[in-house]
This record gives sequence, structure tokens and C-alpha cells, in this order.
Amino acid sequence: MRKSLLLFTSSLLLFVGSVKSQDFHLTQFDAAPLNLNPSLTGLFNGNYRIHGHYRTQWQAIANKPFQTAYISFDMPIKKGFSAGASIANYNAGTGSYNEFQLMLFGAYKMSIDKKKHHNLSFGLQAGFFTKSVNQNKLAFGQQYIQDANGGSFDMSLASGENLTNTFDINFDCGAGITYYYSNIASRINPFVGFSIYHFNFPKESFYGENNKLPLRYVINAGVRIGITETLSLMPKFMYEHQQQANEILASVMVQYYLKNADIILMAGPTFRSKDAFAIDLGVKWNDLEFRFTYDINISTLNTSTTGRGGTELSLTYVFKKLNPNPIPSCPRL
Repeated sequence: MRKSLLLFTSSLLLFVGSVKSQDFHLTQFDAAPLNLNPSLTGLFNGNYRIHGHYRTQWQAIANKPFQTAYISFDMPIKKGFSAGASIANYNAGTGSYNEFQLMLFGAYKMSIDKKKHHNLSFGLQAGFFTKSVNQNKLAFGQQYIQDANGGSFDMSLASGENLTNTFDINFDCGAGITYYYSNIASRINPFVGFSIYHFNFPKESFYGENNKLPLRYVINAGVRIGITETLSLMPKFMYEHQQQANEILASVMVQYYLKNADIILMAGPTFRSKDAFAIDLGVKWNDLEFRFTYDINISTLNTSTTGRGGTELSLTYVFKKLNPNPIPSCPRL
């Protein structure tokens, strides 16, 4: 156990500490449970869970690609209550646009039948986020000069932009609910969740305008299907809606258990809203789970990207005390 924890800690320091920071647009949407739905806080078999996530996108067309770093911690407390926290950092573009988030989570789970097979979990999240931009690194139309070399930007000229501030901090909150069927004797274990974000409509603007974040709705669902003792299938999807923007991700994960090595191998395709096709690969060994995903761009931007999209890595560690009589208490994700 100590060796697994040491391996995880060392890997996570290299994994998150070496990156600067994409808005939470994750292909591995279910790998970061607290980011997906606050009600997933503490829903795992173990004493505590640490998760690290990194994504980079558009290296093919951007000098400063979009990067996301995310880390979370959660644990069940007692009597159905759980708590957690997450830190996220998003960095994008030449102007060093940056968003930093710190969120706290709380959840309560309950069984709705005597056998404790049908379960509900309710979750809340609250925290703050900051947004900043470096105006000195940006070039605007009024700074463009035509010359014999085809034109260039003179950054010493006035930009004509009137940013009242380049740093903003806001409070934010959200809530979610999850239903899951946790009968370990069943070959079919479905789950479904619904969450809403930006309840307080946080205001954000670099121009001092009354610009507010609209509500964001998220639905996620799936089912774990046991084919044999060593083979299982998990179709799953996520739908997001925010004002005029919509996103759908659909995925199928195949899991194969290697008895002799005590390792679970995972692989499957993911499709995202006519935008990308991704290959998701993973391995689970003891208390560690590692996943790698590569997005292949299939949108109209493919002419410029030649298919190159984003790379995503995630690492999860779940600490468990040995329990001779475990009680099913989490969705079989």
C-alpha cells in the first residue's frame, strides 16, 4: 500500500507540477468525477481518492496551446456524508488568458430500497474562480501597419481597447444528483446523473460590463454490463447545454481483467458532437488507474489541423483499508 501511494505521489508531482494549466472540456468526462457532478463526491469503494488530470489542445495551430491542469481529493466521512475539494487551472492563447478555480464539495447518499441496491446521492459545490489576461501580449487592429513585408504590428501604438481590469474574481456554486444501481451480483448496473452550475449567475467582464455566466446543465448516464467474469462493457454519454451551446459525448469502454496479473485493461472509442473522435486507453492496477486519450479532429477545422486535436492524461489513486465484508456503496463506473 505504501509503495502504491509513493508511486502515485511522485507521478502526480510530475504530472501536474510541470504544466501551466482548457476550460473543463474533457474527453475523459467520467475520469474526473467531481468535475462531472458534485453528487459523485465520495462515491467509490475506499477511504479517500486523489485524482490528477491534464489536457492540451490545438498544438497543431496555436503557438500557445490550450492547457488544463486539474487535481481533486474526496472522501466519505460517515452516515452517508462525503466531502472533497478541487483545484483547476486553465491557460490559453498568446494573451496568457488564465482561469483558476478552487471548489469545495459536499454530498449525501442514501438507499431507497431495503436491499440497498437502488441509491441516490445529492451534492453541492461552492468556491471561487479568477480570470486574468495580459493585455501587453495582445495585438489589435489599430496597431497593424502596412509595409513592404506584408504588414506587421507595432505594439507601441495605442490599442484602442479600454479594459477596466485584467483580473477578476467571482464566487460560484452548483448542485447535482445521481442515481445508481449497486447490486454486485447483477450483470447490469445502470447510473444516471443531472447537475446545474452557476446558480448565482456570477458576473465576469474585463470591460466592466454586466456580463453574467448563464446556467450550465449537464446530464450523464451509462450502464456497466458484465459479459463474463473477466469481460465487461460500459456504454456511457454526457450532454451539456449552456445558453446556445450544446455538447454531446458518447463512449463505449471495454474492460478486460487479467487474473494472473491482477490488472484491468480498458479501451474504447469516444465521439464528441461532430467535432472529434477519440481513442481512450487505460489500465487499472491495485489502487491506481491511468488513462490516456487522443482526440482526432474531424470538424471543418481539419483542413488546418490535419486531424491533430488534443492529448489527455488522467491518474487516480484510491486508498482502501482491507474490509472482509464490503458493502456495495458506489456506482460501478
